[in-house]
Amino acid sequence: FYSKMFIAHTGYLELFDLVVKHILPGMGLFFYFVLHFNCKFAPKKKSARHKKGILKMEAHQALERRRSTRWFLDRPVDPDDLKTIVVQGLHAPSWVNSQPYHAHIVTGETLQRIKDDYLEASRNGKESKPELPPTPLEDWSPLAQQNMTHWREGVEHTLGDMKVMEEAASHLYNAPAIVYLTLPKNFSPWSLYDLGGFGMGMIIAATDQGIASLPAYRFVIYPDIIRQHVEIPEDEVLVLGIGLGYRDSYAPVNRIIAAREPLTELLDYKE
Repeated sequence: FYSKMFIAHTGYLELFDLVVKHILPGMGLFFYFVLHFNCKFAPKKKSARHKKGILKMEAHQALERRRSTRWFLDRPVDPDDLKTIVVQGLHAPSWVNSQPYHAHIVTGETLQRIKDDYLEASRNGKESKPELPPTPLEDWSPLAQQNMTHWREGVEHTLGDMKVMEEAASHLYNAPAIVYLTLPKNFSPWSLYDLGGFGMGMIIAATDQGIASLPAYRFVIYPDIIRQHVEIPEDEVLVLGIGLGYRDSYAPVNRIIAAREPLTELLDYKE
C-alpha cells in the first residue's frame, strides 16, 4: 500500500499497474516451466564409475579391448573395485554349481614382501615348483607349438630380445594387486574349466571398470613364498594368479600384440 502511494505520488502509478498485472504473472509462469522441465529432464546423479570417467562397456567391447598388461603403473586399485570384480566373476557357470574355486586378493605391504622375495629367488636362480605343473613344450599339439613359437618371435621382434620380458616378470609386472586362484586338492578336471570361467569373468569385469589385467604362470612359480605371506589352506592347490592394475601405456612390454588364429583354422560348423 505504501509502495503504491509512493509510486502514485511520484507519477508512476500506470507503470506499477502494468508490472503487477502483466509482467509479474508472466515471469512467474516462466520460472514455473524452467523449474518443472529442469527437474524432469535434468541428468541423474552420476555414479562413482562416471565420476572416474569410466563408461560402461558392452560385453563385446570389453572382450575386444582386453589386453595382457605386462607392466602396471604405480597406482593402487580401490579395494571396493577389486571386490566388485570378484563378485562379477562369480556369475560364471560351474559344474552342477559346484563353485570349487577360491580367490585370495593380495595388495599393499603383503604383496611387496612377496615381490621382494620373488625377485631375490629369481636372481638367485631358484627352481620354479608350481603346484599345478606346466605341460612340457614338446607335449603340446603341433598347432599350439607353432603359435607359441610365433608369439616368442613376435616378442623378440618387438623388444629386441626376451631380457626385457624377463625383467618385468621378475618384478611380477609391477602389479599393485594379485588375485591368487585356488582349487581343492584332488579337484575334478572339470573344475579347471570352472576356474578358467571364473578367472575370465573377473578379467572382463576388470576391463569394464578400466582396470587392466594379466593372468600369468609367473605369479605362482614359487608357491612356498606365497604361502609364507598369504594364509592359503593346505588343502587348496595354488593354480593361477591374475595381476590387476592400471596399464602403463609407455612400457615397451605393453607393445606386445598376440595374433589370433583365423576362424577357418579352429571352427567347424555343420547344420
